[in-house]
Amino acid sequence: MDKVKEVVTLCNLNFRKWFSSTRIKIILLLVVLLIYNNFSGVRLFAAAANVNVTPWGLPFLLSNFNNLIIIMFGYVFLYCNAPFIDEQKPYVILRSGRKIFSAAQILYIFVSSLIYAIFLAVATIVCSLPRVEFSPKWGKVFKTLAITSEGSQFNVALPVTEKITLNFTPIEAMVKQLLLLWLIGCFLGFLIFALNMHFPRFVGIGAASLFIFLDMFADFFRISHGFFSNRIYSFSPISWANLTIQKCNPAEMLPTFTYQCTVLLMVIAILVFIILLSFRKETIEVIPQI
Repeated sequence: MDKVKEVVTLCNLNFRKWFSSTRIKIILLLVVLLIYNNFSGVRLFAAAANVNVTPWGLPFLLSNFNNLIIIMFGYVFLYCNAPFIDEQKPYVILRSGRKIFSAAQILYIFVSSLIYAIFLAVATIVCSLPRVEFSPKWGKVFKTLAITSEGSQFNVALPVTEKITLNFTPIEAMVKQLLLLWLIGCFLGFLIFALNMHFPRFVGIGAASLFIFLDMFADFFRISHGFFSNRIYSFSPISWANLTIQKCNPAEMLPTFTYQCTVLLMVIAILVFIILLSFRKETIEVIPQI
């Protein structure tokens, strides 16, 4: 029990630095500005129609690959300093031991990835104010924007897609969206962590960035090569945060939700094992913080 408390305490040290970190503040500010811009037209449309917006906008936000790429780079900037060893950490490692310290950093990535995903969901609700109401259904605003072109009259930037409204209930879409965001964030965090243990920091950041740009390549590949090119999404884990890139009927050549979660969990488990093994053997070096 004492070891668990020590792991949690060391994990909290990383979160305390968020309040003084300019990098974290810039990440969150940029994400909020992106969400605000996407939902400004939705607010205007809701006001003109005199109806309220339901709090289920996050899946639509991520159905656009430009939004998805920006949000995923938020994860990269969040974890670019992995394994989070500044000038004070060598003394912490000496006192707590490598196992405790590495477990704390792993816990930090798991928790911070979830917090970032929840922050995105909350930000979509806040940016819809004051016309927000809770409903277990998609609501008139999203239903109308999904099946008509009326959004163009109000410059609605949010890509409200009919595939999401037809194939998912709001609760189902939000649960799947948050789970995939969390797992993808963990994947990026642990990938950067594992590579930064062995190579200069730009290698880990570059590898994570390549996976993000793979989503852009997959999108262009599908447009240029047609229906059968959808198979490329089985190898683009960043794309899985987009619920439209998910198999909803037998005819679609897209990865299923079960496949996505299984692959992400397996890769995360492998990366965590590599990190724990590396922490036992590698020389601990102070990494200048960005």
